[in-house]
Amino acid sequence: MSRRLEDATEDALLEGGRAGRKAVEEAGFSEELKQRLLERIESHKFKSENAAAFAEAGLTSSAGRGSRDIAASQAWTGEEKPEDTMLRMLDDARKPLAPGLRGPAKIPRPIVDMRLRPQPKLRPGDKLANARDKTSIYAISKDTQMSDEEREKLRQELKDRFTPGARAMPNSIRGLAALANERIEDAIARGQFKNIPRGKAIVRDARADNPFLDTTEYIMNKMIQRQDIVPPWIEKQQELVKAANPWRLSSRTNAQGRGICCVGAVAQSKEKGRRTNLRPNECYE
Repeated sequence: MSRRLEDATEDALLEGGRAGRKAVEEAGFSEELKQRLLERIESHKFKSENAAAFAEAGLTSSAGRGSRDIAASQAWTGEEKPEDTMLRMLDDARKPLAPGLRGPAKIPRPIVDMRLRPQPKLRPGDKLANARDKTSIYAISKDTQMSDEEREKLRQELKDRFTPGARAMPNSIRGLAALANERIEDAIARGQFKNIPRGKAIVRDARADNPFLDTTEYIMNKMIQRQDIVPPWIEKQQELVKAANPWRLSSRTNAQGRGICCVGAVAQSKEKGRRTNLRPNECYE
């Protein structure tokens, strides 16, 4: 009887609202009973809010993953959640493979080569570049215009290059550009650009930006003008002209002599023929 009374009181508190609470208070229940009823109401609310967690905790250890997923999922409220809608759309967009075609997941295992490799040999160009950098650094360090503090900073920077944590040379264009910008900023901070003359306009050739002039032709012309040299094709042309002029002169002289001889031979033949046709008295004359 007391249990039924507690159930009725609980229903009145849950469903009756303020009227149910007021009826319970007017009924004259003890404080202990009221406290138990309120605790049961709070526990009921907590279980209803975390029903999925209680359902998953109540499963046995032999339950499969599907049963656990169903128990942990929230109850259907009549409306589909956005994440469930997106998952369903993705599943519908790609047809799953048949169970026989599904293979186990292949985890890539990188091959680690533990053999010692010889160090790459430096090319002559790399050696020349390193030597040029070293000579420029030595010249900068011996600059008399640098103060002791700037020289100390430069020396510390050179020491940092040989530390174990020094940064390696980048392999991309952007990395090289960033490294160049960093070195330029360091040089500006050291004051190496203080004594550079300013205000002089850069002399530019108008033919350099001419779209109708070939770049190769322009560069070759500039090289020829700066070095005062004659291109090889012009030398060949000059040699050809020098060899052709004597040949033309000799050919012209031979042609003239041949023409004179031919004219003389024709004139002699005509004169001889005319004499054979004359009478004796005409020949005497």
